[in-house]
Amino acid sequence: MSNRSYAEFAIADAKALLTRLASQAGARALAISRRPVSLPEVRALIAADIMNGGLPN
Repeated sequence: MSNRSYAEFAIADAKALLTRLASQAGARALAISRRPVSLPEVRALIAADIMNGGLPN
């Protein structure tokens, strides 16, 4: 496999992880606030998840 193939795989994997994080954080914030959630709020929740030791299940 070429370096480009590895890079493309890594990018796809990172996008999937970020999508999962954003989905979980957004759903959690929506459940708590019962209102639409802004992108900065989702980013803050993702950062908090990472700082607290990883991804929620």
